[in-house]
Amino acid sequence: MRKTAILAGLAMAATLLLAGCPMGDDTQSQPTTRLRNIDIVGARALMTGPSSMATGRAGTPARSEARNEANDPTVLLKQLDDGSWVQVTMWDEYGSEKIQLPADIIDLADDWMAMSFWASSVNGHPVWNNYLVNKLDGRAYDINNLVPGPFFDSWGVNFSPSFQGQPRAYASADGGLFLFLGRERPHSGVMVGAEVWELYLGEIEGTATMITPSEFSVRQFAVDHEGNLLYDIGQFLIARTAAGNNIALNNHPTVQNRQGILFTGRDGIIYFLASESQGTVMTLSQAYRVQITGTTAESVIFTPVSVDGSLSYFGTVFFAFGINSRLHMLQFQDKIVFFNSDSWSGNFSLISWPKTGTPIVSAGGQLGSGGSTTWGPEVTLGAGTIFVLPPPPATGIIEIDPATGAYSTITLPSDVARIERFEVTSNNVIIAEALSVFGNRRLIQRGNGAWETLREDVNMAESITLVRVR
Repeated sequence: MRKTAILAGLAMAATLLLAGCPMGDDTQSQPTTRLRNIDIVGARALMTGPSSMATGRAGTPARSEARNEANDPTVLLKQLDDGSWVQVTMWDEYGSEKIQLPADIIDLADDWMAMSFWASSVNGHPVWNNYLVNKLDGRAYDINNLVPGPFFDSWGVNFSPSFQGQPRAYASADGGLFLFLGRERPHSGVMVGAEVWELYLGEIEGTATMITPSEFSVRQFAVDHEGNLLYDIGQFLIARTAAGNNIALNNHPTVQNRQGILFTGRDGIIYFLASESQGTVMTLSQAYRVQITGTTAESVIFTPVSVDGSLSYFGTVFFAFGINSRLHMLQFQDKIVFFNSDSWSGNFSLISWPKTGTPIVSAGGQLGSGGSTTWGPEVTLGAGTIFVLPPPPATGIIEIDPATGAYSTITLPSDVARIERFEVTSNNVIIAEALSVFGNRRLIQRGNGAWETLREDVNMAESITLVRVR
């Protein structure tokens, strides 16, 4: 049996949730048959929307009349290369075709997505069926019996993740993944921590092992190309060798009493962007390349990395929810970009970390008026550029060159009051859920320089789910 190793990570930071999760008592439940295939093959984006949209190319005539949910139900759709929207077909373990609507869709890694479906409720709190779905062939793995942790929205927990867009899964040395999962107080919906699991999947079943100590809650982690880990528990860093040895670095001369940003570069190397202090407010000062060469603290080597520009230009990084800055990690094929925005000034700054070459720190410009502690733009990546939706009263979407910080504004249609959420596909097609000046919910798209309306409904109360597929 060919096994695929999977290590999965914590905060599902860019998760887009459907409105109105089912709530109730123990009598509420969904069918218990397990899904075996969810055909997301060839998708550039996934979206929940009316089944009538799955009629051919995007741009079919928009509808403005009230929609009948019974005749035009909400389904999971995928957009293909030619712009068409196609309903996603699902099959269960008996080979029967199923129609189910996911509550969460999460882009985990290059070849994997996570989907959660509502199954039942216990004491008024939802219970989910969690699946890993392979993008290449649509295979769906029910992991409920393998790992206890749920997938969840990173800002919906009662502890602070490090940044939005931090990876939820990493490839292991033997071709699998590492999973980052939440630790939930049973049947409460309350997250009490996070942990990293190593998951091996076979054709039908698999095995799973929690690889971080249960007494700690993991905030962030990174994995190198040899399968070594470096993870942050808030108070200090811990290294873990590929063989399973944990090495506490609380007394390490380089990183003692220091916090920062952990990530895996596109070159498969662990990097640490360090601050000079502990706490929720940090100013980055030094970048390090990390090598784990043995089983002692002395064998964890932090080598300084030179950058073009000063890390202090990146601004203050807040590791707490609801405070001035917003930090996003964006994973391009040839580089990783960190985007930092300050709510008081409205300014943004960038760190571009290429697969090869020198990292660049650049100060961008002003995206908003600032002056608010709740300011937090939506940020996503396109084909080589970054797209940002500033907070209201935004008049457009900002497109930024991550190499230089130069930016321009994509103006919204004149009859659009605001955009609720948006995504950008890997070929730079912008798909957005918007509200028109007439109060209607509208689905719009911009692919070749002009906006088009895909659909408009007078009474469409539900929010859509939009997820880019890498």
